[in-house]
Amino acid sequence: MIGPSTLLRFDRTLSLVKKHAKLMDRQRKSGVASWISVGMLQPMIFSIGAVLALFLWQGDKGFSLWDEGYLWYGLQRVMEGDVLIRDFMAYDPGRYCWSAMLMHIWGDNGILALRAVLAVLQAIGLYIALRLLEGKANKRTMLFMLLTTITLAVWMFPRHKLFDISLSIALIGVLSAVIEQPTCARFFFAGLAIGVIAVFGRNHGLYGAIGSLGIMAYQFLALA
Repeated sequence: MIGPSTLLRFDRTLSLVKKHAKLMDRQRKSGVASWISVGMLQPMIFSIGAVLALFLWQGDKGFSLWDEGYLWYGLQRVMEGDVLIRDFMAYDPGRYCWSAMLMHIWGDNGILALRAVLAVLQAIGLYIALRLLEGKANKRTMLFMLLTTITLAVWMFPRHKLFDISLSIALIGVLSAVIEQPTCARFFFAGLAIGVIAVFGRNHGLYGAIGSLGIMAYQFLALA
């Protein structure tokens, strides 16, 4: 028979377990909120600020007819209804679809609008790079973020190479996530991401596929 004292002790134990669970849940939520606020907002502010400053400084300077002009000409044709590769020689289709979509939303097909599209892409690539470097740094300070942002922003030149530079950074981010936690879900989303990247650059898609196979082979050998 279970006496009243046993039931009372069980009830007290259950209450303590519930209180501990609530406390752990609050700590977890506050930790996640802190990680989101510091780990995500700080690189976002630095990346957007740096790209905006660069765009205001040299967004209307210079013109590369052979590279920037080639992309701009293709965008003009796409926005008029032509089909790339069939109707004119072009880069990979993702570059034109991305650029034409934003330029259509903005209602502008000028060269400055194209440079604004590239600036958005640069901000995304710079943000991913800062997040990757910040996660590996032992001591994250404002000076570290500032110097890292300046170094990466200077490295992301010339302007017409921003697609290739940003795609390379995105590939590193995707494969790094798989290496850190090689789960089926991460491999699946990595495959989706590499497929999207391949639409913007076939060579980058190939690099991502080779990298993924390398990670799979390493994991297989490690478990063997």
